[in-house]
Amino acid sequence: MDQTGCPHIVGTKVYSHIRKNKIAFTRFRVSSHDLLIEKGRHFNINRADRLCIYCHMNVFENEYHFLLVCPFYNNLRKLYFKPYFCHWPNKQKLITLMTSTNKITLLNVSKYIYYAFLIRSSNTL
Repeated sequence: MDQTGCPHIVGTKVYSHIRKNKIAFTRFRVSSHDLLIEKGRHFNINRADRLCIYCHMNVFENEYHFLLVCPFYNNLRKLYFKPYFCHWPNKQKLITLMTSTNKITLLNVSKYIYYAFLIRSSNTL
């Protein structure tokens, strides 16, 4: 086990799950995801119409909203982020999370992203 508490055994379900989290994190960092801010660009949706459909805040569905603001993910956020990041979110907190060098923080952010997109894909609105 490493300091994140996760065993790294190649060929097991545990390793496969960690790999999925890392892929989700990387896709999020390079904007290869299904948030409307990017998806709308590919489908020629007017920028003003790329609003989050998972909450009633009437704001753009971008990385900041997805990671720190959208109430649809509050339970997941509380599970994976320290309270500091959940209260009074701002752009600096987003930058702090996404540029962290702390393995535990990165693991938690990647888990959040992975499970949030999993919830999105299984949720039919």
